[in-house]
Amino acid sequence: MTRAELEALAERVEREEPNDDLNWAVGQTRQVVPGEPRWLDYTTSLDAAVTLVPVGWIVSDLCQAGGANPETCQWFVQMWTAPDEYVNSRAKTEAQARTAAALRARAQEAGDE
Repeated sequence: MTRAELEALAERVEREEPNDDLNWAVGQTRQVVPGEPRWLDYTTSLDAAVTLVPVGWIVSDLCQAGGANPETCQWFVQMWTAPDEYVNSRAKTEAQARTAAALRARAQEAGDE
């Protein structure tokens, strides 16, 4: 996928409620690994979300803001790689924020394709 397509998908992950269509779209960004499913619950599962993180990227900041109210709560994720490249995401759930940040990291690696 191009950088613009990955950025647009990250925005969808941040904005939309978790759903099968969104998880399928995220799954299409992954390379097929024999024996592994392409489609996982990226927007609800932390285990699935971390499979999207490119090699060399780490979570440098993770926090929850907005209190315990699920209507106002937001998760913030910042990912970092050398030399000083950052991506940010803010979403309703931690899994969505991690998924969106991973997609943005992959967009950075895609360059201007």
